[in-house]
Amino acid sequence: MGRRLAAGASLVMLLAAVTALVVGGLVLGTGALVSDTPAADQERRERAEVDVVRCGRDIDGLTAVVRVRNRTSATSTYYIDVEFRRRATGEVLTTVPTVVDALAPDGLTRTAVSSPRSPRGRIDCAVADVDRLLA
Repeated sequence: MGRRLAAGASLVMLLAAVTALVVGGLVLGTGALVSDTPAADQERRERAEVDVVRCGRDIDGLTAVVRVRNRTSATSTYYIDVEFRRRATGEVLTTVPTVVDALAPDGLTRTAVSSPRSPRGRIDCAVADVDRLLA
C-alpha cells in the first residue's frame, strides 16, 4: 500500500511539474511573441501627426485648434482626445474627443474643439490620445 501511495504521489508531482513547464512556456512564449514595443512605436507615430496649435478661451468656454497631418500612404481617420488642464497644477479639467475623417495621404487639416467649461486661471491644452485607423 505504501509503494502505491508513493508511486501515485510521484505521478501527481510529475504531472504538476510538466503542467508548470508547459504553462510557463506558453506564458513566456506569448510574452516573446507579443511585445508592446510595436504598439508603443505606433502610438508615438500617431501622436507625432497631431499638434495643438491654439489653446485658449472664448465667450463660449475653452477652445483648442488641433492640426493633423497624415504621414502615412493610406487615407486615415483619426480619433483624438484633447485635454484642457489647469496650468498651475496640471489638473485635467476636461477631455474633449474629436474625429478627423478620411484624411488623404500627406493631407493636412485643422479642427477646433471646445468645452463649455470656463474655469478661472490659466489653462493649457494637450493631445491626450490619438488612434489612427485606415478609412
